[in-house]
Amino acid sequence: MTLTELQHQEDKTSNDNTSQDAQTMTKKTLLMIAAAGLAVLGGTYLLLRPNANDGGKQDKETTTDQQPTQWTGPLPKEVAEKFGQAGTTAERLKWVRDPTRVTPLVEAFYGEHGPGNREEILGLKPMKAVHTPDFAYQRFQVKLKGGSSRLLAVIPGADGAKVDFECYTRHGSATWPDLMAGKATEAEVVRVAIKPSVHYKHLFSDEDIWRAFMASSPDLEDPFYLYVRRGSKEEKRLINFRSQKPARATLAIRSIKDSHQQRQFEVTAIHGRGWVIVQPRVLPES
Repeated sequence: MTLTELQHQEDKTSNDNTSQDAQTMTKKTLLMIAAAGLAVLGGTYLLLRPNANDGGKQDKETTTDQQPTQWTGPLPKEVAEKFGQAGTTAERLKWVRDPTRVTPLVEAFYGEHGPGNREEILGLKPMKAVHTPDFAYQRFQVKLKGGSSRLLAVIPGADGAKVDFECYTRHGSATWPDLMAGKATEAEVVRVAIKPSVHYKHLFSDEDIWRAFMASSPDLEDPFYLYVRRGSKEEKRLINFRSQKPARATLAIRSIKDSHQQRQFEVTAIHGRGWVIVQPRVLPES
């Protein structure tokens, strides 16, 4: 499944995946609308302060009485364009979140053998903004030469709007080739699209113990399968993913007794809905 297909399905069925978002106009949404007006008039934005007590949960939108944080800087679209036009690591780091922490990722992605070195950006297509308990951010579909695309998320903050580089690169703490080959038996972070499944086979054949999901990634040709133990905290969070249309999620997974040979993995943690997570995860050693 391509990222473009996933974006079309996700936007078309957003009411299926997050019904509570379509049923309520929260105080946060109203503040975001007011913020947009202020941005046009004076170049100053008012956005909700991230809620540190949410622990990165992004399953649904909630109301908040927190005061907005004031910040100034370029519009998200300008930030996205500047990032796409940057030609060096130093220039790109000006437009990304946590630049010091993600510097190794930027260098590797745009290095001689990195995918970014071979990609040519053709344009940006604005997508629907996302609202979570922790923050709100603007998304863009980055169209690439050859027909593929990437998801670019611009997150407002005290130092202005910045690109989430790990979301853009679909970064995982282990590579898909290593996970599928068993060279890596677990990953602290993977960015995937998931939907409910009835694929109960092999080690995960007992439906009373496991709940199944089909997963896909633009970086893999074929889908694979994820499982959570029924009654676990992971199941309680993934149970919101009811639609048969894929929805993005950032997870931790592991292979059990060579289950990777059947393209099956257990979900050990849910970092959040979508590919932007609140608390930065530790990057693998180079």
